[in-house]
Amino acid sequence: MSFIRQVWYHNLTQELAILNDQLFKFPVIAMDTEFPGFLRSTPRGAPEEHLYQDLKFNLNHLKILQPGLTLMDENEHVGLSWVFTFSDFDEQTDFSSPTSIQFLKNNKGFEFKKQKKDGIPSTEFRRAFLPIFSSNRITKWITFHGIYVLLIC
Repeated sequence: MSFIRQVWYHNLTQELAILNDQLFKFPVIAMDTEFPGFLRSTPRGAPEEHLYQDLKFNLNHLKILQPGLTLMDENEHVGLSWVFTFSDFDEQTDFSSPTSIQFLKNNKGFEFKKQKKDGIPSTEFRRAFLPIFSSNRITKWITFHGIYVLLIC
């Protein structure tokens, strides 16, 4: 088994079954995402209302590209990792930061045509992941930009 597993529409069911089985041994999930940048960034020390307005604007205008999940146990032993590539984002028509798009292409090897053609509709991911999410086997979530991650997904 590969340590980082790439998940597309064609192998979503198979990979979620593996993830579900692994939760018995590794009940902690660390989650990160790739998304097409920030449209609004909140300055440090800004009032909470400003933070909320910027957060709401970004959430309402951006589509997630990839959530990544890594399983661990309570002693921080790492299990498998998955990268789920969503198909919803259209580089030509959806909101994004041009700088972020270039970074993803140049530094991460992101292929937007393949993502559109072979990716997972986010609604299908939600439907398939919900039973795992609500299974009570996940004991802890660790996130980077967690407020964005949990609200977008």
